[in-house]
Amino acid sequence: MKKKDVKLKNIRGRLQSENSTVALILHEGKFYPTPLSEDTQTSIDHIARLAASSYKNHMDMEVTMVGYVVGDILYEAKVIRTKEDRILDEGHDEEYWNNRVPKADILWRARRLPQFTQVFSVDVRQIITLNDSVIERDIRDHNLTVEDPDNCDEDIYKIYHHSRVKEINPYDYEYDTPVFGCEFFMYPYELRMVGKGDCDDWGIELASYLITAGVPEWRVRCVVGTTYTGGGHLTVYVLADDLANWHHINSTTPWSSVLEKGFQKLSDFPKTDDPSDTIGIKDVWFSFNNRYAWHAFETHASESKVKKFSWFNNFRVIPRFD
Repeated sequence: MKKKDVKLKNIRGRLQSENSTVALILHEGKFYPTPLSEDTQTSIDHIARLAASSYKNHMDMEVTMVGYVVGDILYEAKVIRTKEDRILDEGHDEEYWNNRVPKADILWRARRLPQFTQVFSVDVRQIITLNDSVIERDIRDHNLTVEDPDNCDEDIYKIYHHSRVKEINPYDYEYDTPVFGCEFFMYPYELRMVGKGDCDDWGIELASYLITAGVPEWRVRCVVGTTYTGGGHLTVYVLADDLANWHHINSTTPWSSVLEKGFQKLSDFPKTDDPSDTIGIKDVWFSFNNRYAWHAFETHASESKVKKFSWFNNFRVIPRFD
């Protein structure tokens, strides 16, 4: 295979020793890096010794490497950035954003079984759905899979665009109460079936698409609270590749409105705490993804500000100390 037919790739993982050689361990799978080119003729033992020598200063470290991928071998592999470099250059890492504010279990009274009048609570994290075969197939059919989780701003924009214009059940907007008799958080499969929903239903589905496609879950947040115009809202914020700025991709904005505003890339979308973003969250009640929930985000609402909203009486916060 000629080099021109092989793509040069950046791959992030942890360098570890494995069976007398060096492996770059990814979240799923692994590669074996070597500083040699593909056409180098030498013994396997020599390749292993050379790799161990070349990468000895980065063993047991999280690194980004660049090289040519052929099978599970990363040829001409170089360490171009460590986790520490990345944080200094760009922003904060997963551990920081997961622990910036205290975690909590958020129980939301937003479900009701057919023919039952009692509304019951669910943990908001488990409503984001990552094993939905329809979503998985839709992502695959429209080439929305994230190839590089470290560089996915463009992917986030494409997925958001797809969520606004997709042919699979283009939803109508309707408040939950006329349909269900209460505020109701729908799973994505229920939204497809009903064909209509409001901000929380659309936002939960959008988060499910983003994380299923491969956007790291710690860079995706459903955020619930009071907007700058004073209404209650659930919407989605994503952390950009710079690991410093969260951008608001509103859960219910029509794509025509996105184009009218001239948003052509993720960085064009409003950041947190932007008062010109009238449908952005000013006072946060809680935020969550599929892994964690928090009784805050960038800001936190006082009880006096949100008690006037009926939504406020529907959630329970249980602090976590892990």
